Amino acid sequence: MSFVCFMPKLNNLNFVKNPTNVRVLLNARADAIFGQKAEIQWVSISVLQAYRDNRSYNITLRYDISAKTTDQKTLLKSLAATSSWPVSNKYGYQVGNFIFNNLRRKTAEVKIPRYCGYIAKYNLVLRDYLLGAQLLKIITRSRSISMPHIKSLMKWLANFQKIKPTTAIKKSINLNNLESNLKILKKRKAPEIELLDKEYAKIREQIINWSKKYNKTLVHGDFNPANILVDKNTLAVIDFEGVHRGDRLMDVANLCSYLSILLNKSGADNRKISTIEKGLISSYEKATQRLNAKETERFLVYKKYFTLVFRAYELVWS
Repeated sequence: MSFVCFMPKLNNLNFVKNPTNVRVLLNARADAIFGQKAEIQWVSISVLQAYRDNRSYNITLRYDISAKTTDQKTLLKSLAATSSWPVSNKYGYQVGNFIFNNLRRKTAEVKIPRYCGYIAKYNLVLRDYLLGAQLLKIITRSRSISMPHIKSLMKWLANFQKIKPTTAIKKSINLNNLESNLKILKKRKAPEIELLDKEYAKIREQIINWSKKYNKTLVHGDFNPANILVDKNTLAVIDFEGVHRGDRLMDVANLCSYLSILLNKSGADNRKISTIEKGLISSYEKATQRLNAKETERFLVYKKYFTLVFRAYELVWS
């Protein structure tokens, strides 16, 4: 896509950041947002995360909203709003909505956001804004993670995996993130690329074959501390854009790999990291069933894969 073709899409980006425009946009959906008749009075907007180059953009905003009901009561609400180009957010909205409807009464300790709208013209997804600090930041600061949090997350994951996927759920793992980052590192002639390529070549076909064989379970696809929020004793899982059907061990390996990398970088010793890893696997087994030898083999290969994913991402984007 040329920059000239991309220019009209930048108008969408500017539109979703303008409080006056957004108030009109949200007023058309006020009933769905508040669950009753209401008129939005004002909207305050802050940027939570943003990326843009000459071909694409991705932005997540916080909309703080004040509205009046028909009997003049004031309602306050905060939404998280994500707009991007060229990747559509419609799938993420549909899947997030599906998961919320299946899980909202399952685990009180772990929340998921309610999705309340998708506006195709601006590729804008609206969902409840959930309070909390990223688990990633907490681990980096404290060099640890509490065992009650691990147990709650594994219990949530077990319930998540019990959801029967619909035909609308994507069928397999997306390897594009790792492979596109490896291509970038090759172009840069990064010294690490030879080893990363070699390690990935060893497991790539295995992962593809397993994803075809074990494809009955719902997989979050990005189940890591960056997408887990902590607010006192309550956790929240967000970001369902990567949900697909696959092996039940993928999300456990994803979280375990990311935790180990974070703890190692924060200065935790190997003994502590090993204890936390064992606690995570044990908690998952208690919430589901004990891993057999073949499952343990798959788990270790997936863990290696996600280690490569995080390493390549870090080298490209740090």
